Amino acid sequence: MTVIESTERWSRPLQWIHGLLAVAVTVQLPVGSFMQSPQPGRPDGFGFRSHEVMGALILVLIVIHWAWSIGHPEEGIRHLFPWSQDGLRRAGADLRGIARHFALPHGGPRDRSLIGMVHGLGLLAITAMVLLGGVFFVARAAGAGQPLLELIEGTHDVFAVITWIYWGGHLAAVVLHGLLGQPVWGRMFGSRH
Repeated sequence: MTVIESTERWSRPLQWIHGLLAVAVTVQLPVGSFMQSPQPGRPDGFGFRSHEVMGALILVLIVIHWAWSIGHPEEGIRHLFPWSQDGLRRAGADLRGIARHFALPHGGPRDRSLIGMVHGLGLLAITAMVLLGGVFFVARAAGAGQPLLELIEGTHDVFAVITWIYWGGHLAAVVLHGLLGQPVWGRMFGSRH
């Protein structure tokens, strides 16, 4: 498999945002999977309360991430959403390179192709999941009926599954890049030179 080297590092604020978000989502996903959902007449358990607190933290981190991405478009919006004709062409070239030559694209802050697109889709999935969790919290506090709460919870759960898949794929990609000697971990969390 071919690996394209890059020494370009992410900015320190984005390293922190990404690291905190990665840890929070890594904790939240299993808690959400194993807790008992609230039911009428049953008190909320520790798992559900923990899930609410962690969800609020993730919501704050998502808002910070979006604000950073909009305010720093080179490693933010332009990286995450390269949905222009050129970005789609580059993403297609990356996919062809993976399929034909087992060549992994290097990614990095200035990437405007497949890797950025995947990161953007992951951010959208996590954003949808946490916003739906927030809507559930507000609707429940406002006394919404069980059918509406079940609809919101079910939709939230769909995005939780998508986030699980993204999380697993993201982790697998980091491991694969590491096995191939491509320093993606160092580019994300190493110091800038």
